Amino acid sequence: MSAMTPPSWPCSAACSASPRGPDLSWPPPDYRDHFEQLSGEALHDCPACHHGRMQVVDTLRPGTSPSEDSS
Repeated sequence: MSAMTPPSWPCSAACSASPRGPDLSWPPPDYRDHFEQLSGEALHDCPACHHGRMQVVDTLRPGTSPSEDSS
């Protein structure tokens, strides 16, 4: 029985390739921009008028619900 040796070119090609790691660009991309690139819909735009920009007015902690307006 003869042992077959695999060709050496895949190894040499893989060894000479530059290592690829995660993209560590700073600042990290905003998920809203990424969503717009993928879908073509902007999460920054107002869903009612499509002209204004959405702004963060409050942030909820995980496991909490919005407080109800009593007015």
